[in-house]
Amino acid sequence: MNRKVLIILSLVVMSVGAASWWYARARTTAAAEFPSDVLALVPGDASMIVYADMAVLRDEPLVQRLAAMAPTVNPGTEYAEFVGATGFEYQRDLDRVILATRSVPNSQTSSSQTPAPQTLVIADGRFDQMKIADYALRSGKVEQRNGHAVYTTPAATPGKITAFTFLAAGRVALADGGDISGVLGERSQVPMDAALQEQVSRVAGAPLFLVAKPHALVPAGGAANRLSTPLDGLRWVNLAARPDGDRVLLSAEGACDSPEQAKQMAATLELLRGLLRGVLADPKGRGGLPFETAQAISKMFQAAQISAEESRVRLLVSVDTAMLGAAAPPAGR
Repeated sequence: MNRKVLIILSLVVMSVGAASWWYARARTTAAAEFPSDVLALVPGDASMIVYADMAVLRDEPLVQRLAAMAPTVNPGTEYAEFVGATGFEYQRDLDRVILATRSVPNSQTSSSQTPAPQTLVIADGRFDQMKIADYALRSGKVEQRNGHAVYTTPAATPGKITAFTFLAAGRVALADGGDISGVLGERSQVPMDAALQEQVSRVAGAPLFLVAKPHALVPAGGAANRLSTPLDGLRWVNLAARPDGDRVLLSAEGACDSPEQAKQMAATLELLRGLLRGVLADPKGRGGLPFETAQAISKMFQAAQISAEESRVRLLVSVDTAMLGAAAPPAGR
């Protein structure tokens, strides 16, 4: 088994299941940590929601140590130009961000029935509106809509546009495809599905989480080719991370169609855990992965708690700085 396959299988194991205690802990802190007013702006038919409280995360000693361990990344000339023109640096000025994706009918061609993904981003932070507006107008335009200045600029994908507007002094909303009407109050938002609200409530106490329907995580090609995946039988997947001193608590949860499916999923995860630990112990199986890295990853799998309760399969693992440092392959690999 080559290294690429090993990494993919590792992500599968870490991406399905969750911790039973997480729900109780999250519910007690959600009101204080998660901006519920932002959730009202999210499309009710969203297939994936990602949330990050950057203000909390960047003040965590563990996150700071991990950032120091990470290799230096060159953000590119385009980002450097943006920072120079606007003064905005996401590492310093971004406090909270929520990203939601949904599928909408593809209107690009009359013959295509494949839904097109649409992404909405709402970010809180410190923005110099005048400088950002001036930068956007270099290649875009502005129009007044329902009391808001809406800026549209060419997107990275040829032929598409991106629209953004300032909802308040410290809040910006951005949508690909140019459709930002939902946050402007120009149309009624689709009421949020009760199941989606339930999934968000289970992880809303974490500073970093993801809630998604399986089809939003698995490429459409897999379904088209009738390929079986470990996500078969799942209705929702939740992932969450919470720094806790010198540790990070990783939680994942899969909502299945029935208790039987949840038990089968848990059994599959146990089997995958055993297989992966065997691969990691085999010098030939782990390929070029260093022994120390393989050993650290194996310890993470061993420490993971996998369980099934009613129609949910759950996974929890607590990882400390030493384990994370050992699990990171050396630079250049």
